[in-house]
Amino acid sequence: MVRKQTKNLEEKLLGESLNFAALRDNSFNRGNKMKKKLQFKSVKARLTFWFLVVALVPLLIMSGVISYQRVNAIKALEFTKLTAIRDFKVDQVNNWLDERIGDIQTISEAFEIRALEQLMHKEEQPQNHTRMILTGEGLLNRYVENYKAYDDLFIINPDTGKIIISTNKALIGEERSHDPYFTEPMRTGKTYIKDIYYSQTLNEPAMAFSSPIFCASHGKHIVGILVAEVNLEHSLYDLLLERTSMGKTGETLIVNKTLIALNQLRWYERAPLKLKIRAEPALLAAMGKTGIVEATDYRGEEILAAYTTIPRTQWGFVAKQDLKEVYAPIRSMLWGILILFAISAVVVYGLALFLARSIARPVKELAEISKRIASGDLSARNRVTGADEFGFLAQSFNTMADSVKSQMAIKETSAEIATTMVAAKALDDFRKNILKKLVEVTDSNMGAYFLHNPENNTFEHFTSTGISPEILEPFDASMFEGELGQALETKRISYVKNIPGDTLFTFKTFTGTALPKEIITIPIVIDGVVVSIISLANLNVYSQESLEIVNQVWVGMNTGVSNLRANAETARLAAELIEKKYLVDSSSSAIGTCTLDGIMTYVNPSFLETWGFEDDSEVLGKPFPEFWMVSEIFDEVMGDLK
Repeated sequence: MVRKQTKNLEEKLLGESLNFAALRDNSFNRGNKMKKKLQFKSVKARLTFWFLVVALVPLLIMSGVISYQRVNAIKALEFTKLTAIRDFKVDQVNNWLDERIGDIQTISEAFEIRALEQLMHKEEQPQNHTRMILTGEGLLNRYVENYKAYDDLFIINPDTGKIIISTNKALIGEERSHDPYFTEPMRTGKTYIKDIYYSQTLNEPAMAFSSPIFCASHGKHIVGILVAEVNLEHSLYDLLLERTSMGKTGETLIVNKTLIALNQLRWYERAPLKLKIRAEPALLAAMGKTGIVEATDYRGEEILAAYTTIPRTQWGFVAKQDLKEVYAPIRSMLWGILILFAISAVVVYGLALFLARSIARPVKELAEISKRIASGDLSARNRVTGADEFGFLAQSFNTMADSVKSQMAIKETSAEIATTMVAAKALDDFRKNILKKLVEVTDSNMGAYFLHNPENNTFEHFTSTGISPEILEPFDASMFEGELGQALETKRISYVKNIPGDTLFTFKTFTGTALPKEIITIPIVIDGVVVSIISLANLNVYSQESLEIVNQVWVGMNTGVSNLRANAETARLAAELIEKKYLVDSSSSAIGTCTLDGIMTYVNPSFLETWGFEDDSEVLGKPFPEFWMVSEIFDEVMGDLK
């Protein structure tokens, strides 16, 4: 049984191994097929393919970027346009409201209207009451006749709430004491705007403006309420139906706080006071917000809507336009870009073929020279000439070979300088040898090494070559003059080039009055302090190799000087320690040291002799009180030390 189970397990493992091997082989085969597809039989085919990729991919990206930018620009323009239309229409509505308020306030303050005070509070009417009524009616009738915005103007008695004068005589005597356009002016003493409502008298949507009529004597008592019913069809609706710059689908609408449409709409007949608009822009506008949004309207169409609110009427205002019309220029633009891309692709393909043919010919020669250079033959040079890319490529290969050769020479020279620095055992040897080596490898005509003297804060001549030491005077480290001061101030290598022989300016250099062609000043910096300066001068122009050599070895020179100074300081401290140990060992006084816990760590020969010991092993590691006569004094001393 066990053998059978073992055999089944082996067969299962073998099957899984075979499946894994098959899967691996399939993946490998797919990879090989992909590689074979990208393998080209000729340079021409390869170049044609990659030219197409290189040309078309950026073109595709550029087309995408341009499309994105243009789409955003068109959207921004449409947003701005619709927002401007919204703001313009809102200003028109506010101006219309101001005109109505101005009209009714002007009428209520007219002498003929305020004179009606005598008819309001007296039981007996004055003898001229008929003339007064006719005068008032005449004024109201003139307004209705001259301004199409008004359907009716009437005056309500503040005591009875009944209409006493009206341009519609059928309304005279009707009671309006419970209507807001009567109660609100009576309560506040101010002009009142009644929101759009369905007028039973006019059998159509209307809007009312009312204003208190104050007494003519002192203007404090309300003697009547003037009410104007507005003809919306010939005023507000005409204003909102003006759809200039809104295309074939644009419109403006107003809603009240309950989202009921208050004006005529483009796509819905008899909308005022019958249609409830639940679209997002109308809802946001009714909530008192302002903005622009892409949403669906009352038809279910995608729109771009700019919305706001008109505070004094608490209307939500929306200016909208169908997205398909708003973004029609975007679709046209995208088609244009697509056609342009297709044409460009055809042109690019033709150019790729032409370039592939012209490139394939000299490529072989360039490849051969590249192989020789790669194999280490730095003397190989391309002979392909011309002002085109192949000429540039050939020259680049040649320049590369020259650069590699130059870098190898620089590395060899830098290694020589590094060997010189390592070979120096003392600072003085280092300074002399490094100056000579730098003058040699940079082909300098002159060189000098200056050391910093901290006592007088000057840099003084230490060694030089190619120039008389007598003319190399010390210079003040605090005066940043000339190329020495520049290197001292910046703590970096200073290059002074192209110094004219007939210059009108005096340039202080370490060579005095001599003006070389170029000067290199190398500061030796340790812990951020310039401790010495090396100056090299050349009557000719320094080669680029010389400048690179100086740059490469500069950090090593700083490190070398720092190490040598540290070694010298270590040797000095070691000598001092040896001298002090000798003095302690040879002292006739008993001298010993111990830890703060009183354990002996060192004793000199006089100590051993004083206490009668033969070897320091008998003393070291023991408590010091054993060698102290008075333990109290020892405890006091050790306590002070701790």
